[in-house]
Parts: sequence; C-alpha cells; structure tokens
Amino acid sequence: MVRTVLLLGLACIIAAIVGGGLKMAKVEIPLISSPLRQTILALFGMVLVIVSLNLTPTPEQVEPVSKSNLLEKLVAACAEVNRRLEAIEPEQEPRLFAEVLDGFVVNARSEPAPKDDNEELDRFIALMKEAAEAFAAAEAAASTGNQQEKQAAIQLAAERMEAADTAGQKYGMPPLEKCDEVLGDQPASQWRALRNAPLARQQVATAVVDGTIWVFGGLEENNATPTTAGYDPAIDTWKAGPDLPIPLHHAMAVNYRGELVVMGGWQPQGADLQAITSDRVFALRSGGWVELPKLNRPRAAGAAAVVANKIVVVGGQANGELVAAISVFDGERWRDGARIPTPREHLAAASDGAGLYAVGGRLLSADKNLAALERYDPATNRWQQLPAMPTARGGLGAAVIDGRLIAVGGEHPTGVFGTVQAYDIASSTWSELAPLGKPRHGLAVAAVGNALYAFHGAERPTHATSSTASEVLVFS
Repeated sequence: MVRTVLLLGLACIIAAIVGGGLKMAKVEIPLISSPLRQTILALFGMVLVIVSLNLTPTPEQVEPVSKSNLLEKLVAACAEVNRRLEAIEPEQEPRLFAEVLDGFVVNARSEPAPKDDNEELDRFIALMKEAAEAFAAAEAAASTGNQQEKQAAIQLAAERMEAADTAGQKYGMPPLEKCDEVLGDQPASQWRALRNAPLARQQVATAVVDGTIWVFGGLEENNATPTTAGYDPAIDTWKAGPDLPIPLHHAMAVNYRGELVVMGGWQPQGADLQAITSDRVFALRSGGWVELPKLNRPRAAGAAAVVANKIVVVGGQANGELVAAISVFDGERWRDGARIPTPREHLAAASDGAGLYAVGGRLLSADKNLAALERYDPATNRWQQLPAMPTARGGLGAAVIDGRLIAVGGEHPTGVFGTVQAYDIASSTWSELAPLGKPRHGLAVAAVGNALYAFHGAERPTHATSSTASEVLVFS
C-alpha cells in the first residue's frame, strides 16, 4: 500500500515535468500539455509522496514484540541445541559446539526484540557468541596439536557459557541445561512460520539425518526438479545438497543406516510428467548419489519408513493402477511383504521403530479420499487395522512424535486441508491439533526432537501454486 502510493505520486510528478519539457519542444499531449494540468499533477504527486512517507511506520510505531513470545522461541532453540549436543563432550567435538552455538546466536539475533530488558538480552546473546568463538579457537588449536591452548579455550568457553546461563535466567530463560524439560510434551497453540524454502515445489520426498531435514525432487509447477535442499532447525537455515541423478516427483525417502535413500516416483519425459514410473533407488554417500538394488516393482505416490532396520515401501500406483504389494529391503535385496489391506496412493507413512503406520490416501482421484489407518509389523509380516482418521484425505504428510502419529494437510477435489490430527498410539484415540498456518497438500512433514515441521506443498488442488512455506509446531 505505502509503496503503491509513493510510486503513483512520483509518476504524477514525472508526468508534470515531462509535460513541461514536451511543451518547450512544441509537442502537444492533451493530458499534460496544459500548464495548469502540469501544476495540478505536480501538486497531486507531492501530496501522495508526503502521504506515503507518513504512512511508513517508524520504529516507535511498530507493534512491540511480546517478551513471552521471544522467550518461547529462545527456549525452543535452546532445547534444540541441547538435543544436538547431547552425549557429546566439548573436548571431543569443539567444532560442533562452535557451529551449534553460533547457529543459536544467529537465530536469536534474527528475532525482533521487545523494548524491555534489552540490556540483559543483549548480554545473554553476546556471551553465547563469545562461547562459540572460544570453541572455534579450541578447534583451531587442536588442528595444530596445541593441547594447552585447546584446553585454555575450552575453559574460556565454559566460563562464557556459565555467564550466559546467568544472564539468560535474569532475562527470564530457564537454566540452559533444562530448556528441553521446560518444553515438555504438549503441542504449542499454533504453527509458527520459519524461513521460506529457496524453491517453490510440491510432491516432494523428505528424510532426516543428523538433525537436518532434507527435501528431494518434486514439482515446481509443471516441471519436475532434481533439487536437493536441507533445513537446519538449529539455525533456521536452508542449504543446498547434491541434485538427484534424475528429476523425480512423488518419490519416497528415508534415513537408512545413516544414509539418505530416495526411491520410486515419476520421471518425466518432455511434457509428460508421468512418463516413467521409477523403480530406481538412490543413496547419498560421500557427497554423491550411488544406485542401490532396484525396487522389485516400480511405484509413485507411495510411502516409506524404516522399521526394525528394514526399509518398508507401501502403497502407490503404477501405470494407472494401485500397487497392493509392499516391498521390504534388508540392506541387500528387496522382497515382497504382506499386501496392504487397503490399497491406495497419495498416502503417508511413519514408523515408531516397531511398526509402520500407513494413513490416509486415495483411490487414484482426489474425490475418492480414504481415512484408513493400518499398521504393518515386519517381524510377523502382518497388518493390523486401527481406528480410522477423523478426516479422509490424500496428499498428506505424517510423522511420529512423542508416541503420536501426526497427520498433516491433504487435498480434496475443491481445496486443500490445513487439518492436523494426532493418533495416540498407546490409547488408540484421535485428537485435533492446531491447523497449518498455510493449508497445503503434497508437502514434506518431519519430526526433529520435540518439533514437527511442514515444508513446501501445493496451496491449491491439483498441481497449482507450489509453495515455499515452512512451518513448525513445537510441543511445549
């Protein structure tokens, strides 16, 4: 609004000046040739410029940030730091301590600060930065073999951390080592927007390795992409990864034995986005993609998870038909598992370590959504039917967090879902959680620590309006 008024005002002034110049050159343009009209345009333009400047908020006019909201974000970031550094000794990995603490500082400084108690807040962040720098100095000393200098730097880092802890508590933070305890296990009231992804896309695959959420392939609009990008929750930052060997969309991805594995999906040819239903399997190893044994049957729009050290792939479609057989990979070869009781595609799957939960999906069309929830146990090669999801939907994402299967988003014939529902595995009951800030389908959903993340997706039915949206629901 402010920009529009300013541009309109400048346009009027320029038109008046151009009109005067044309008049001198004896060029007649009726709208701006009259001196009276030129004067009116100039005055009107000046008024609009003045109005736009008055509409621009000054720092004093900006609505103050709530200290409680800032503290909530700082505590969540602190808990993520604790999770990343859990069971790691600073003497062993000073570099990691430096990177994670520096990420916390970058994240903290990116948040608008409230007016009150800024001195304590600034001191807390500054001391955290000094601790990060001390750990970096320890890493540098270690690389040269100077153990005495390394120990001195680590001691300095510990002192700065202790001082930061004191400053943080004066500001209202809990003790740094107890941030995760303060968060507890209840969901926050609403989703919070994060840094947007660098590329708008949908129908992506996702997996988590070492605390980074990786997103693979997908559709930008009417084009498939091989793009790989990772999101680091500790510093709210995206980074690029090696592109997939081929463009893929509607593929599946897992973390298998510490490696990112992408399988299946559609590979386009020219304008045909579904030209090839892929059976290829790629693993990211030593910075590059290598090919693993192919799926025993091609599929796209399926779902996958790791259970009991095995990759389990369920659902999906191939050549316009549903794929009922499931595929199980033991690290060497694929074999068939028990057929899924309710064949479907555009479903989601997640694992609690003992079983795979297949939720939602559809029968080859958005007007044939399903609410089915079924659990596969690879130890017995059997399926179990569980209470159906309250809202039938396909194109959703899912993850398991704190003993609950969370189903997020989805698509119906005339719109998209922001619906988020949780299935309590112990009590076999469903409940409603806060809806997405931006409803989407074909999105990436992943859990890291006590937080649930939702990236990308389509904001309208079909493949329209790919999104860069990134959101988090912190369980606090």
